[in-house]
Amino acid sequence: MIGGDFNENLLVTSNNKRSKYVPEFINECKLKTQNVGKTFIHSNGSDCTSIDYILYPEHFSDNILHLRRLEITSNISDHYPVCANIKFSYSMKTNQYIKSNNGQTVRKIDWQKIDKALYKQVLSDEIDKCDYTISDLLEIYKAVTNINNAVSRALTSIVPPPKGKKQRQQLVDARTMDSKLLFQLIKKQRGKLNRFIDELQFGESNLKGDNNILGGWKTHFENLAKESNPMNFDQDYFQLVDAEYHQIIQICLVAYKHEGVTTEELQNALNKLNRNKSADIFGITAECLLFGGEKLDSILLKVINASFQHCHISNNLKIGTLTPIFKNKGDISNSKNYRGITITPSMSKIIETILKLRINPNILEDQNPLQRGFTKNTAPLIASLIMEEFKRESKDLNKPTIYGMLDAKSAFDVVRHTNLIRKLYHLGISEQCILMIDNIYKDATSKIKWKGNTSDAFNIEQGVRQGGTLSADLYKVYVNQLLNNFVESKLGGKIGSISCCAPTCADDIAIVGNNPFDIQVLINMAYDYSQREGYLLQPEKKCYFTD
Repeated sequence: MIGGDFNENLLVTSNNKRSKYVPEFINECKLKTQNVGKTFIHSNGSDCTSIDYILYPEHFSDNILHLRRLEITSNISDHYPVCANIKFSYSMKTNQYIKSNNGQTVRKIDWQKIDKALYKQVLSDEIDKCDYTISDLLEIYKAVTNINNAVSRALTSIVPPPKGKKQRQQLVDARTMDSKLLFQLIKKQRGKLNRFIDELQFGESNLKGDNNILGGWKTHFENLAKESNPMNFDQDYFQLVDAEYHQIIQICLVAYKHEGVTTEELQNALNKLNRNKSADIFGITAECLLFGGEKLDSILLKVINASFQHCHISNNLKIGTLTPIFKNKGDISNSKNYRGITITPSMSKIIETILKLRINPNILEDQNPLQRGFTKNTAPLIASLIMEEFKRESKDLNKPTIYGMLDAKSAFDVVRHTNLIRKLYHLGISEQCILMIDNIYKDATSKIKWKGNTSDAFNIEQGVRQGGTLSADLYKVYVNQLLNNFVESKLGGKIGSISCCAPTCADDIAIVGNNPFDIQVLINMAYDYSQREGYLLQPEKKCYFTD
């Protein structure tokens, strides 16, 4: 159906071109309409002509119950609204459900309306049905599977029936009694649909159809996840790093001491999990574990301690579901303009959070003060403040202000794991934490989630997951030496005696100075560093600008 202002009276024949083209279009497409009277209001306040219509296919005529002009006293437009009442059949697919890894349908739960005491009791009964004896790595896998299955069965037992009828009635009531609410509901639904495209530009190909687009996404993110060694990178340095990585792992295996996870650490990790987020591939959310009660906490502590003792994370906790997210710049149909946000299993988030709590003090102590991204008690805006203060300082001293803007391409996706482990070791992270972080990315996989469908799994050979609990901290460690090199060079901008040569927010670097030579040397230094560490730095569209 097509509706709107056609700027032409379709019921009156005239000699202008539009009067001929529109009827030809209607006849060619076998469309029909009805006369609802005059719909346009002259500037003198009188109804003067009919130019607003709703067109529909001829074969749909029997479904048009009524087509009319609406009389709305509050209307301030110079057009009358035109309304069509139609009958049609549809199936409602709400966001109340998600599909778990085993194909079962799992509710997205409003935990404010759940009897949490009942959930604890049912889950406790389900936990008692399984054995959680752990003596080897295979039994860690089985224990994780048993926990996920117990939680899923408990949810199925206590979640109330769907409210599809109530939601449909809400739409009907809003249509007749609350137009504001109706448009809010429509806008909300449009927002969800706008995230999806019907054509994907991938390389030289334009892919159409949901299955082809899903395959395109899989290939795109699978290529990013493959370890890449472009020929212009320092291959000799890579070989040295890889050899040192193997030595570090052997040292850690011999030297590590098991530092058990305490009840307090588990509770801190549970409380830090983000709530009201999408479920993982097993249909489990943070709330499922947070509200599970003492028996679930006891089993979780046992399984997690076994993982830390063996420095091993079960493969069923390394399966991520990746959703492509548009960056809000460039062509929405181009795969290059998307980043992938990965949802990892909720139990693995607990492990990552415990590791984060253990290693974060070391990272913050060593972190260069120019790094302002992903850091507690600071904000990315501080990087802009440093640039503004440098500009003011330069103006007071009658010096030019020069900025060079650099961005790390697909930064989180191209972190070399061996380089990362080497940096963690030299940072002084404990052997146990290094082995655990190394194991997180061994045999890790992802599946693409698109329009409710899921692709086959592919291996993650490089990068840290976008949205991962540890990812931001690990990336900061990965680039920290570059900022140290900048400061040690004594080049670039200063505010007083304080170096402000490169205010940085995660993967965005602003190189500042008072002369082009400093800027160019620092940019070359950044390129050399990135090529050794295995990622690409690229200039922004405005690489230099001066004041």
